Amino acid sequence: MHFDIFIAGAGPAGLACAGELASEFEVGIAEEHPELGNISCTGVLGIKSLERLGIDYKDSVLSYIKSARLHSNTENLEFSFSKPVAVVVDRAAFDRGLGENALDEGAEILTSTRVVKVERKRKGWKIKLLREGKIEEVEAKVLIGADGFRSEIALSQGLRERWKPAHILSCYQLEVNCSAELTEVYFTHHARNFFAWKVPAGEKCRVGLCSRGTTLSPKSALKKLVSEKGIEGEILAETGDVIPLGIINKTYAESLLIVGEAAGFIKPITGGGVIFGITSGKLAAEVLKDAGNFSEGSLSRYEKLWKKNMGREINFGLHFSKLFHSLTGEELDKIFRTLDKEAVDEIKKNFSFDRHSFLLKVALRHGYRIFRALGTRRSAELLGELRKI
Repeated sequence: MHFDIFIAGAGPAGLACAGELASEFEVGIAEEHPELGNISCTGVLGIKSLERLGIDYKDSVLSYIKSARLHSNTENLEFSFSKPVAVVVDRAAFDRGLGENALDEGAEILTSTRVVKVERKRKGWKIKLLREGKIEEVEAKVLIGADGFRSEIALSQGLRERWKPAHILSCYQLEVNCSAELTEVYFTHHARNFFAWKVPAGEKCRVGLCSRGTTLSPKSALKKLVSEKGIEGEILAETGDVIPLGIINKTYAESLLIVGEAAGFIKPITGGGVIFGITSGKLAAEVLKDAGNFSEGSLSRYEKLWKKNMGREINFGLHFSKLFHSLTGEELDKIFRTLDKEAVDEIKKNFSFDRHSFLLKVALRHGYRIFRALGTRRSAELLGELRKI
């Protein structure tokens, strides 16, 4: 088989890219699983971002989110909005919707198919596939790596190094037969350098936890948290995952682009990758449709576009997350206890579910009131670090 463009990976980034390209190019997609959909994802997506990207998501919605309660060790803060700011989706249904759009545009999706080797030809690529237990080969003019955290394509082509433990989120999630009225977020020692959550998902809950830079088992930590918080109900499913934090060295080469989680397009503060993944897939498609050729120079525009669109947000998230998690449990308790209504209202006024740099504006404007409980020296230290971001 020969394709103009071949995409390794049928997650949101790869499928969105295919949907944009398939009306103009012969597009093939390899998906290693028998069906589309990442069941390990919590599936919390910002409504404004979905609408801005033109994604038809409503058939996959399990719950709407307009309230959240944040917990420190001994305190909590509740944020409520007049209308929903996010949805919890059935990721299998959500991804199928993206896949159906790609198929309608003319893409070919090869399920139960894994890319095992890629080799450059004079013009394009020779791609070896393991498809339903048999080796096949296809050729393509352009290759797109949408192959996730372990992206062998980016690694084999020298565009990334292996992820270091400090740059990996280790996550575990349970689907529990229980009810929840609002989203709960727990900043707890069980979730080292990150957080845990309980999210309503229709008539069920998704309870999960991520830790960063630790060898502790997230599964064991989550089970302890569930017991500690008194979360009861039959466990219907459980899944683990790893998420990269930080962008790879380079996202393009001659006749090659890297999109989504494979490139490190993750929101560092929350670990979410669907919105930035879809954005990168659409930007990659835009570049390929406009390119007169597929040279490295022509495709370098892709990196310029994603840096303009997402680069500042990801860089901010990395720095802010590091600073936030430098707070001790006692310090976070003090902030939660003394945070006044004006600062809370400012957070709600400027809130963006996917563009977290709004937090910098709020923190700099209200920094004294936010950090005053920590004392003059610690407040000055934190505000000084914020100004460097």
